[in-house]
Amino acid sequence: MALAPLKRVPRALGLSVLAAFLLLAGTAEERTFGTVTDEQQMLYTAISIAESFELGIARGQTFAIPRPAGDAVSPYGMGLPLLEVPFALLAGPWEARFGARTSQTLFVLLQVLLVTAAAAGAGLLAKTLGAGPFGQGLAVFGTALASPLWPYTACGFTEPLQAGCLVFAVMFAARASRAEGRPMLFLAFAAGFCAGFLALTKVVNLLFVPLVLLPLLAGAWPPARERLRAWAAAIAGAAIPIAAMLAFEVVRFGRPFSSYARGRNFSHPPFDGAWRLLVGPNKGLFLYFPLGLLAAVGLVALVRRRETRGASVSTLALAAGHLALYSGWWAWDGSGGWGPRFLVPLVPLLASAAGAAAGTPPRRVAGVLLVILGTIVNGLGTFQADAATFYYVSSTGLARVSRELYEEYPPSFRPPESREGMYWLPRYVPAASDPAFSAFRVHPFLLANRLSGHDDDTRRRRLSSPPWLATSPDAVPRFPADSPQITTQTPLVTYLWSTFRWPHLFMCFDRPGGERPGTYSTAWVAGLADQTMRNLDISRPERASRLAERLFDVSPSAYTAALRAEALRLSGRAGDTRAFLDSLPERVFNAPVLALVRALAARDAGQDAVAAALLSEAARGIHTVTLRQALGRPPAEWPRGLRAFLAEVPDSPAGQTRTPR
Repeated sequence: MALAPLKRVPRALGLSVLAAFLLLAGTAEERTFGTVTDEQQMLYTAISIAESFELGIARGQTFAIPRPAGDAVSPYGMGLPLLEVPFALLAGPWEARFGARTSQTLFVLLQVLLVTAAAAGAGLLAKTLGAGPFGQGLAVFGTALASPLWPYTACGFTEPLQAGCLVFAVMFAARASRAEGRPMLFLAFAAGFCAGFLALTKVVNLLFVPLVLLPLLAGAWPPARERLRAWAAAIAGAAIPIAAMLAFEVVRFGRPFSSYARGRNFSHPPFDGAWRLLVGPNKGLFLYFPLGLLAAVGLVALVRRRETRGASVSTLALAAGHLALYSGWWAWDGSGGWGPRFLVPLVPLLASAAGAAAGTPPRRVAGVLLVILGTIVNGLGTFQADAATFYYVSSTGLARVSRELYEEYPPSFRPPESREGMYWLPRYVPAASDPAFSAFRVHPFLLANRLSGHDDDTRRRRLSSPPWLATSPDAVPRFPADSPQITTQTPLVTYLWSTFRWPHLFMCFDRPGGERPGTYSTAWVAGLADQTMRNLDISRPERASRLAERLFDVSPSAYTAALRAEALRLSGRAGDTRAFLDSLPERVFNAPVLALVRALAARDAGQDAVAAALLSEAARGIHTVTLRQALGRPPAEWPRGLRAFLAEVPDSPAGQTRTPR
């Protein structure tokens, strides 16, 4: 029996999706968006496209690939940056209209829309698999709220986009297998396009494109010609984003499939990774997504039915493929992100299977209970931002590890081994396998601290006694001293000891009295600063000067003033540099980062004694290796520009720059 391409969405399903969107929007955290290197690199790429129709970002980010011109490119897929471009174009006028930092809402809104789309896809696939209104709603809420996708509204990771691509590709392919004529071709093309966009979002997903299209093999088309037409339409749909993916690979890296071939490999024991990703106390999928238990029951039943076999086999194959691929990956845990990050895109597929299984009263009751349990679990990651928790664990420094674990990680991650043959890695590496660091222990502790009625100082003191001290007494969190200099880490530190505030879209519009400076990340401003620095790095000071002037207008601060002064200095406009510096308020003029720019300007003017004195003044607030080394050298031997002084680790692609704001 032929199936219409896309029947009118049932009212119950539409209302479920609307309710899911409102709940996601009403719980979305804006303060910490843009504080993790992965999301920064993708957003900065989008801003690079929006500002100059180029792909380069500044050097200094972890895993960013340096280019000979002096800048770098992100190794991550282009799917999400392309979707972020319209929001990046809108951010400037938005902030001009509503004020500084308000563009945070735009980028978090995109993530809310992506999770909502994944939930809608789960409901549509559940309907395609035969679920009634209850099962469709179960799939929607199971995806949006009772799964690890909920906390991903607060960060610019690709998991929500991947989840949407997966579920819509399988849904369109399943519908195509039961349609005829033009509707069949349209649905097959749409399935192929979604599958191809999955690869554009993350290059390794190219491996899963055939698995996503497996439902097309189950088509009940008697003539072989119809089957070929369906596959031709799917291939045509997939070819568009895959061709774009290959073009971006060549433009950025010189050849395709090379961005991940830089010291990263499958070095983790696969069996260990597999059980930890499924049921492990730190990253187990079924702990973060209890509805997956009902999904397993549903998939068994769906495989037995001819009309649902294609979609169920595709879901099982994708689940097995993801588990097989990532259980042996060096960063099997995702190195950040709520739950089993690499398995999170599977959630809508599993939720739709659970919805299809909820056809009897006992299973409906079980489904409701599992959704409630999943909502409670994932509420921990929503109301206690995972980016802040990851920073909290990372602030404990290095941990001693075995040689085997040390050698699993890429060289850029490895601190040098000590002379005694001891091996060290960042604390979050062994913490991913240590139950004492489980999110189910750490997140309640941090959330309870923020909910307490204590003042900020008391909450900060309580953070020095984390729940893992009994087994790891050396893992004491260490936070930077209070400083007027605001960096990209400041919102995370402030978040950890500030009182609880209910997160929601548009919360960055509120400016309560007594709010600490740096409470909010300002992702778009940081992206403009990145582009300013990048243009300085590639010897385009005039363009950098225009960007810096705009940056200072929308977000006046010591750091943006320093970027503007540096761009003017490197443009050879000494008079304009002096005039701009003289126009600054005394508080800004005396900031350490401005003292550093003034030192460089004095060096250019041949005033070595003044330059040395200003550099010493800057060193009181800027504590980088490069600046400390320059203190003992004559100005002629200093690095040429501001950029080198701000890098944490000089001349290291993995050395992260903590961008002041």
